[in-house]
Amino acid sequence: IEAIHGNAEIGLNQGRVHFHNGARTKWHIHLGDQVLYFVEGKGMAEDHGGTRIDCDPGDIVHVPNGTRHIHGARPGEDATHIAITHGAAIWEDDPEYPMVCGPAMTRIYTDDHELFRQSFRSFLEAEVMPRFEEFEHDGVMDRQIYAEAGKHGFVGFNVPEAYGGGGSDDFRFNAIIAEELAAVGAGGGGLGLTLHNDIVSPYFVTYCNDEQAARWLPGIA
Repeated sequence: IEAIHGNAEIGLNQGRVHFHNGARTKWHIHLGDQVLYFVEGKGMAEDHGGTRIDCDPGDIVHVPNGTRHIHGARPGEDATHIAITHGAAIWEDDPEYPMVCGPAMTRIYTDDHELFRQSFRSFLEAEVMPRFEEFEHDGVMDRQIYAEAGKHGFVGFNVPEAYGGGGSDDFRFNAIIAEELAAVGAGGGGLGLTLHNDIVSPYFVTYCNDEQAARWLPGIA
């Protein structure tokens, strides 16, 4: 276990945890929520209800307060995750504290989100990264890149469908855009996409009247 950051005042801890050759934790609960972000290898997580999740790099698992669970590596494999935990842990072999199990854990991203991730990753590999050095040198990204991103649904997905957008206010799509841009190191030009999706678009969707929406939202989408 490699400690990353902690705040004793609020009971928040972050650590990078390595599991070797199928190792896993004991059954335990946390007196607060936990988020597991898998970064290497082939991992797993399982809750008291028998829900087992195979976790690969990039997968994020939310473990709610009071959920009896284990996590680690799949049999015969190694795995590493970052654990962000609020509250103390109670381990199964601690006779002083009985385990009262709470709700089941859930994966933050669904299959639809992962398909979106794959599509956006392919877009970056085909359209952005081959010209990345050019964009960095010029200090501006080709406007056509943004137009292509719009055609593929990578911008304006929170704009209502009536104006040509995706009609979704699920911020996990925004998070995937940011994660994939960071993964390939697409700096300034990539930040233009997140600026468009995370700041500009929500303001227009929220505050435009009907006339303004008809004028501006189709272009934003």
